[in-house]
Amino acid sequence: MRVQPYLFFEGRCEEAIAFYREALGAQVVALMRYGEGPQPSMCAGAQAHHVMHASVRIGDVELLMSDGQCSGQPAVFQGFSLTLNVADTSQAERTVAALSDGGTLTVPLMADVLLAGFRRGAGPLRLVLDGGSRAARRGLSPDSEGDDMMDEQQPGHVWLSRLQGEWTSESHADMGPDQAPCVTRGRERVIGLGGLWVVCEGDAQTPDGSPMQSRMTLGYDPEQQCFVGTWVCSVMSRIWSYTGYLDGSERELVLDCEGPSFKGDGTTARYQDVIAWVSDAERTLTCLLYTSDAADE
Repeated sequence: MRVQPYLFFEGRCEEAIAFYREALGAQVVALMRYGEGPQPSMCAGAQAHHVMHASVRIGDVELLMSDGQCSGQPAVFQGFSLTLNVADTSQAERTVAALSDGGTLTVPLMADVLLAGFRRGAGPLRLVLDGGSRAARRGLSPDSEGDDMMDEQQPGHVWLSRLQGEWTSESHADMGPDQAPCVTRGRERVIGLGGLWVVCEGDAQTPDGSPMQSRMTLGYDPEQQCFVGTWVCSVMSRIWSYTGYLDGSERELVLDCEGPSFKGDGTTARYQDVIAWVSDAERTLTCLLYTSDAADE
């Protein structure tokens, strides 16, 4: 069971999200308005555009946010809220029953959105259950076909999550026979998207010293049973596409890709990028070019 902070803003949720974006680099993972929810009548009229539920990631923390119950009253501090993510409806019901013992239920458990709030005794603690089924978390009815759109996290996604964080890089480029390798340094920030994707934001230099920004996306496709991804950078107009797999030790992610040929003739070439863990605090990325017989580093 996972516990997360839940913040209520009484009509100023989007303002708070904008502030967190500017001040803290927050990333919006998901956002649903009351007018888009399973019970639009909960906030009708002009308030239908208010935020029913938003998920915002700041660093390694995911905050849950809402405009609350559309009371129209100024937002005031009344304690704090948490979410408990549960596996199914029966666990939600058991949790509500257990926490209601000696507490006051303030929001009933509803089958379609499975939200419950209760206050224990006279204290300020308010717990909000956000769970039930995957469909409920998306604001769908439990038997909705849209439930199939929600992917569960696989071991491949967990492997990728290790990449998240702030990294410094040192690149060694082979410049050809009888030439010393070109060494450049840079930084990389890796963020997660919903536990299913990682985005690697790189700032480095080309061999001639020009600045270069890159973006790599990596995920795992359970249907194809392989890793997938893309890579783009600020000095090329072509996109590189990945499919990959883990080696037997599961310490290396081997990514086969196709990208622009360095011959400059407009054709594509086959490459292989290998991400390997040296330790929990160090990893390498080796880029190989396939020739007619083998891959050259």
